[in-house]
Amino acid sequence: GPGHGGLAMAHAPDGDGLLLSAGRAPGDHEICTRRFPRDWTPYRVLRLELEAAGTVPVHLTLRVRSRPGLWHTTWYYQRVLLRPGLKRWEVSLASARRFIYPRHVRQLCLALRRHAGHREDPTINLRRITLARGWSEPDAPAAGRPNEPLTMHAVGDSTRLRASDVPPRQPHLLAADGSVTLRGARNETLAFQLVLRRTSPRKLPDALVSLTPVQGPDGYPLDSALSVARFIRVRQISSASYGLASLGPGEYPDPLVPLAGPVKLAPGNNHVWVDVHIPPNAPPGTYRGTLEVKLPYQAYRWPLSVEVVPVSLPAAGRQLVMTYYLPQLLQAQTGLKGPALLKLERAYHRMAHAHGAFLIYDTGLPRLERYLPMMSGSLYEGGPSPGQGAPYWPVPLDARDRQGVQAGAAAAARWFQSRKLTTRPFVYLADEPGSEEDYRRIIQRAAWIHDAPPPGNTLPVLVTEQVEPEHPSWPSLAGSVDYWVSGDNFPEPARTRRRTTADRFFTYNGHPPHSGSHLLDAPGTGLRTWGWIAHRFDMDMWFLWQGAYYRDIYNKGPARDPHLTAGTYDRRLQGKGYQLGNGDGVLIYPPLPGQAAPLASMRLKALRRGVQDLLYLRLASERGHGDRVEELLSRLVPRVMKEAKDGPPSWPEQEAPWERARMRLIDLLTGKAR
Repeated sequence: GPGHGGLAMAHAPDGDGLLLSAGRAPGDHEICTRRFPRDWTPYRVLRLELEAAGTVPVHLTLRVRSRPGLWHTTWYYQRVLLRPGLKRWEVSLASARRFIYPRHVRQLCLALRRHAGHREDPTINLRRITLARGWSEPDAPAAGRPNEPLTMHAVGDSTRLRASDVPPRQPHLLAADGSVTLRGARNETLAFQLVLRRTSPRKLPDALVSLTPVQGPDGYPLDSALSVARFIRVRQISSASYGLASLGPGEYPDPLVPLAGPVKLAPGNNHVWVDVHIPPNAPPGTYRGTLEVKLPYQAYRWPLSVEVVPVSLPAAGRQLVMTYYLPQLLQAQTGLKGPALLKLERAYHRMAHAHGAFLIYDTGLPRLERYLPMMSGSLYEGGPSPGQGAPYWPVPLDARDRQGVQAGAAAAARWFQSRKLTTRPFVYLADEPGSEEDYRRIIQRAAWIHDAPPPGNTLPVLVTEQVEPEHPSWPSLAGSVDYWVSGDNFPEPARTRRRTTADRFFTYNGHPPHSGSHLLDAPGTGLRTWGWIAHRFDMDMWFLWQGAYYRDIYNKGPARDPHLTAGTYDRRLQGKGYQLGNGDGVLIYPPLPGQAAPLASMRLKALRRGVQDLLYLRLASERGHGDRVEELLSRLVPRVMKEAKDGPPSWPEQEAPWERARMRLIDLLTGKAR
């Protein structure tokens, strides 16, 4: 066929295959077929068997030219870096079918890009080009023709996309008939994103999105809810001090607004979040519903199938993540006071509780009664863990003398004992001590607490620090600290000290490659890792420093709208160096004007997914599948916490491996796994 730029195509010397050779000029060299088969819809993969004849890595690009109209031409392309020794390149045509209508395909082109500076001419021996038949991962029928201005995609609840990103194919969500297929246990919430991608620059009318009742055996219904994502623009990526390889600047969906009307279709991706909760008493079986997207000129219908397995996730043990919040920030953001502010606070607590977290606020005894329903669990009448109160709660001891500290410890301990709470109070004595003087102050104040008259001596001391002193010359905190919060304690010394002491070991925040990131511009699987890491190291708490940090008060930042502000923590404001965290400290968003309820974030949903995975891991271990669980842990989180070194995370950042592991756990629990 025709070529340009000096690219030649000839039969290989051995007569097997074609030889592509670029000219000496750097840049793109392309050759195209004169025509292309019209009926390419049955084909799934374009397989190129090749040999790199030279030693220079070059880029090979497959380009498909489509001409849907007389004056309109579109291209679909995929590119790969061919290194010496590469034998085969498989190009999935699945994505191409979403953008190019097969009848309009006119040409297939292959292009080599020769880099400037290389003396050797790039030569590729194409030994065979084949089209593999059969769609093992068919498109959903609701997606419509790919050349239409609106396409539909199903994306999992731990996949992170920007508005401009092309949604990836996720086979674990699509059945052979193209329906969205979920599988889960009773008392579990399954979720996915319905991405409506507007590919046309012209404005589209608003879409009406709905989900018919999801019903199963004897008409039993599952609970479902739809939300629409709002976008937050990331202009500067989070700093390297967070250990994160950012996904880059762009518009990120995160706040989720309950769907209450038409969806305005902006250019790019529009995210509708779908939650399907399986009640604890739901009978096992297959439940079906239909997602409907209606435009004035067309309606899309996408079948939804939910398989409920005969397994129940426990109500207890779901509150994995402890996170602080400041009521004064809620008040400043909303202007509420008194009973109205308390009502809003309780809505925040319910939302965190339903997603595997619990909010805390360290206030003195006169005000502590305000938070009694959060500790006793009486606030949580519904949801997946009714009646389960906060596992831990901080007690401030602000006195500076021994007598005052001991009196405060005794009063706080008596308060908790008299109310017969299962909540464990603790004293947050120091946050990341950084000097020998800090260490000695911790030792002194901890001794005051531990020597207090009963019951004050029972209050545990929490410090965000590792067991081994930061500097060899500093005194050891062992014996002074009861609750250690640091990733550097895992797997040692936590493994050893648990056998000889009553110390507890937690970790906090997220810092790749040690643990997944909780930031806005991080991969969606980051927060999912927390549940897996917690099970691997037998943690019963993960500490997140803030969950509703709406104003950067620690860096004296100005008041900003958290619905529009990505850089929620910015040390540059104080001249303390470059530390910028997008979304740091914000997992729950404040109500929008005119609304009364806070908004969950997509990251909070991803956290819930990780907590539910943790429950699966615990159940499988308790039922005698410990070896299989350890195998999954070694595959999904092989090198984390102190084991991790500099470099990329050891866990997969794509969602599919995590879902395959969850299916494996379900099979173990239902007896289907071999």
